[in-house]
Amino acid sequence: MKKNCLVIGFGSIGARHAGVLDKLGMKVSVVSKRTVKGYESFTTIEQALKTFQYHYAVICRPTVDHYQAALRLETFGFDGCLLIEKPLFEKSGYPPLKLMNIAVGYNLRFHPMLKKIHGMIQGVKLYSMHVYCGQHLVQWRENRDYRTTYSASKKSGGGVLRDLSHELDYICWLTGPWKKVAAKGGRVSDLEIDSDDVFGLLVETLRCPLVSLQINYLDLYVKREIILNGEGLSIKADLINDVLEINGNKKVFQVEKDATYRDQHKALLFHGTQVACTYDEGFEVLELIEAAEKASKEGVWIKRK
Repeated sequence: MKKNCLVIGFGSIGARHAGVLDKLGMKVSVVSKRTVKGYESFTTIEQALKTFQYHYAVICRPTVDHYQAALRLETFGFDGCLLIEKPLFEKSGYPPLKLMNIAVGYNLRFHPMLKKIHGMIQGVKLYSMHVYCGQHLVQWRENRDYRTTYSASKKSGGGVLRDLSHELDYICWLTGPWKKVAAKGGRVSDLEIDSDDVFGLLVETLRCPLVSLQINYLDLYVKREIILNGEGLSIKADLINDVLEINGNKKVFQVEKDATYRDQHKALLFHGTQVACTYDEGFEVLELIEAAEKASKEGVWIKRK
C-alpha cells in the first residue's frame, strides 16, 4: 500500500530519508525553505497538512528545531507515526508531546551486526564494553563547509555528544539503562567550531559494570568499533568495514549504504517493532548526554535520578 510520507527538512539526511522512502514506493512530500526537485514540496508544516493526510512523518531539521516541528505537527492534527532524527531534542524540559506513536532515528539498531550482538548477549553476564567512534568533521559532508553546518554550532544542537549519540543509544540498548556516568570532554582541536569535538565517558549500566566510550570529530581515519566481554564471550565489531569477530571467529557482513534506514522505515510503516528506539528511550539518551556534560563540567560522577 502506497502511504503518504512527509519529510520535514531537506538537508543531507532529509534527502536521504526522502530517497529511501521513495524507493519503498511511498508518496513523499517535503517541507523545506530551499528548492526541492523530484518531490511535492511545501514551505510550512501547516501547508502540507492542509493538502494531504499523512501516515508517516520524519523530522530532519537541526536538533534545536525538533521539538517545535513536532509540536506543529501535533497542533495541525497529524496522527500518524512520527520519526524524529537523533537526538530527540537539544535539551530536556519541554512539555510532553501528545503524539502517541513517536520513534527516534537511531537506525544503527537495525544494523545486522548490532542485532546479532543484541541477540547473543541475552542472558549472558557482561563484564566490560568499549566503544569508539571518530571521524574528522571536515570529511563529513561533501561540498559543505563544515563551519556552516549545525554540527559546528552549539546553539544549533551540534557537538559530538549529540551528533554521535548513536553510540549512547546502542550502549543502553545492548547493556540496559545507564545508572551513573563520569565524563571529560569539550573543544580541544583547532576546528573552527564552538561545539564539543571530543568526549570520553565511563558509564555503569544495568547489565554492564564498566562501559567506556570515546567519540570525536578528530579522527582522520573513520572508525566505529565495539569491544564487548562477557562470561564465555568476547566480541569485536568493526561497523565501518562490517566485520564481526566472536571468540576469534570472523564474519564479514554485506550491508548496503541505506539498509539500516530502509529497515527502520519498513518496520515503522508496516510492522511495528521492538527494535526501533522509542520516545522514552530517546529521552533516556538525552538525559545521559546532559549528565555527561554536567559530569565533565563538575568533575564528578552523576547518578541517574
